[in-house]
Amino acid sequence: MSDETKCPLCGGRRAAVTRRFGMHELAAVWKRKVGFDPFLPTEKAGDLRKLLCVKCGLAYFSPRIIGDHTLYSKLSRFDWYYPKNKWEFDRAIDLVRKHNPQSVLEVGCGAGEFLHRLTGCADKVVGVDINEHAIATARSKGLNVTNQSLAKMSDTFDMIFMFQVLEHLESPGAFIADVLAKLNPGGHLVLAVPNPNGYMKHMDVVFLDMPPHHNTCWSNEPFEYLAKAYGLTMVHYEAEPMNYEYLRALLFAQISQSQIWGAVKFAQKIAVLLLFPLLFLFRNVSECTGQTHMVVLQKARGDQGETASMGII
Repeated sequence: MSDETKCPLCGGRRAAVTRRFGMHELAAVWKRKVGFDPFLPTEKAGDLRKLLCVKCGLAYFSPRIIGDHTLYSKLSRFDWYYPKNKWEFDRAIDLVRKHNPQSVLEVGCGAGEFLHRLTGCADKVVGVDINEHAIATARSKGLNVTNQSLAKMSDTFDMIFMFQVLEHLESPGAFIADVLAKLNPGGHLVLAVPNPNGYMKHMDVVFLDMPPHHNTCWSNEPFEYLAKAYGLTMVHYEAEPMNYEYLRALLFAQISQSQIWGAVKFAQKIAVLLLFPLLFLFRNVSECTGQTHMVVLQKARGDQGETASMGII
């Protein structure tokens, strides 16, 4: 197996192909949804494959197509890209109240919506991001946000948050090592990512949950692998519940994906709108959750975490 198909978390070289996507079709979806095609001409030859690592359970894509800062700059022009309210923000505030950290770092802080909520909750609140437009917005709010790499930061922190970041990275295993170097012994790392077992698994193509936007998909299994590899303790796990917006998106997507006549699809969408309160009330709560799930990992006290991490890439 080439480096192109080697697992970006554990380095495993055995993986099953779970899906194939035509690159030209994906480019057309991007153009239709957001008005631009993010792929280079050379990237649109052949298929995009979704692989599942046999060793750690991480799902990832081949070939690897990594979005750069220009992609995020274009997406950040949409109001929905950096929402002011997220389920994980509310849950994270509960964690801050519980653990009472003196110092907090958010990696991939965007325009600083979560950091703004933390004002007054800790002595030191810092954000890091690569999107210069978002950094400027965050700084205009008086927030301490930088584009400095983690390796160049001298400070360490009691709690580190990463919301919707891990799935964007080319080498998440190596990046987590850099993050943990900035986490104090006994500190907590909070990771929130799209939930591959949530409502999106019932949708055929979720264009933002694949390259060049997302490069990996995290179920519970790779989080368990991550904890074991780094000597971390998983102290909390939680999945976002279904809400009105997600259920509506799911039902409309399923209608659009069906092979029936357009007039019938239109009638079905009208029926969904009329009956939506009942559909939401009688949904299967146990089988269909929301978009995100979150895990809290605690770093070992002393040097156990450092010695345990030597086997991961």
